[in-house]
Amino acid sequence: MQAPEDISATSKNPPIPILQSLVLLLACVGLATLADWLFRANLLGLNLSLLVSSFSLVLFLYSSYQQDRWQDKPNLFLLTAWVFLSWLFLWRASPFLQVLNVGVQLLLLLLLVARLSMKALRESNVAEILINTLRAGFSLLFRPFVFLFETKWPDLSHYQNQQSTKTLFAVLRGLLIALPLLLVFGFLLASADAVFEKLLSKVFRFNLESLVNHLVVIILLSMVMLALLAQALFGPTWKSFQIDPPQMFRLGRIETSLIFGLLIALFLGFMMIQFGYLFGGEARVLSTEMTYAQYGRRGFFELVTVTFLLHLILLLGLWFITEQKARNLYKMLATVLVVLLFGIIWSAQRRLGLYIETYGLTELRYYSSAMIYWIGVVMMYFLFRLHSNYAPKLAPSYLVFGLLGVLALYISNPDTRIAQVNLERAKVSNKVDTEYLSQLSLDAVPVLVNFETT
Repeated sequence: MQAPEDISATSKNPPIPILQSLVLLLACVGLATLADWLFRANLLGLNLSLLVSSFSLVLFLYSSYQQDRWQDKPNLFLLTAWVFLSWLFLWRASPFLQVLNVGVQLLLLLLLVARLSMKALRESNVAEILINTLRAGFSLLFRPFVFLFETKWPDLSHYQNQQSTKTLFAVLRGLLIALPLLLVFGFLLASADAVFEKLLSKVFRFNLESLVNHLVVIILLSMVMLALLAQALFGPTWKSFQIDPPQMFRLGRIETSLIFGLLIALFLGFMMIQFGYLFGGEARVLSTEMTYAQYGRRGFFELVTVTFLLHLILLLGLWFITEQKARNLYKMLATVLVVLLFGIIWSAQRRLGLYIETYGLTELRYYSSAMIYWIGVVMMYFLFRLHSNYAPKLAPSYLVFGLLGVLALYISNPDTRIAQVNLERAKVSNKVDTEYLSQLSLDAVPVLVNFETT
């Protein structure tokens, strides 16, 4: 492994000015209070969108006014994509899309707190993204305590001695000590005497137990917000490094020829057989004693797995093949394999079509088909990157393709499409799985209602 290009992550951070710390702590409490209210209110999905937008706004504004401390600002691309996905969350009701959306948002948040800069976004490799993301996730556990330790708390005495702020600090200090005591003793005394509890309820008109519950939640959420914001603003910067494969595992021309040449022979033989099935018609399929449906069901998911594994092997080949002559040979053989891979993708999609004709479209079949199309697009970029020295690295490019893939799924409206395909099929075969259609999300309701009225 080469030495990291950026060693600032290992150097000691300068102390954090007291006013900056107090502002950030106040912002964390505000975000925690907002989160407590949002997720108790029935806002039909707006909760997540408003919280993400508020958090992003605090992060952007705070970093914008502290130009003397950070070399790397929060990545605006990641920040914008995160906010966009949070609002995209409101668009569809499909459970799978919602889970996928939240998962991608968590990944973007981890990259933000790992301080992935725009430069690193263009140049990072897979190892850098994995290691920096894991490091950031682990650091979140300790970041609030590190932040409090790095703050220049002795400077507080300087502000306390100023006449303009002396009274304010005295009031704040008194309230910080008195309010928790009032809440604890008030709760205990109200629990001990019903008359006193009734009196407190009339005077303050709030539920003391509920207030304590809110206070505990806000304190815990404040710690979470502090961990995220402090990590994104003061945490270690992104480390750039290159992991080289061990010498004994590096592949030369002989190994490259054998590994990828034999794979080409295998896939070429498979594709020759596929041409017989794809153009031989029903008689060719039935000669194998399988129906069209059995042929499609048996092959599609296996071919999806083959497509994914071959893509992974090609990526590993980029890492293990370092010798220039072997790399040139690899480029040629990898290009042939990718062309054959497109043939496998074509075969898989044809099999899926046969399967849908017999049994209809389901979420699993829809998302599997979408994934294989996504892999096809990614492989086209892989070829471009393989033969170009100027394109961004594959890892950050795949991140961008992943975001575009999620957007494409939202635009395609999967549950509506599934309902449409199954209802159109019902007009021909008079067969429809009404129980399955009833389990689809609210996205499919307009199509189902229109079908019932017609």
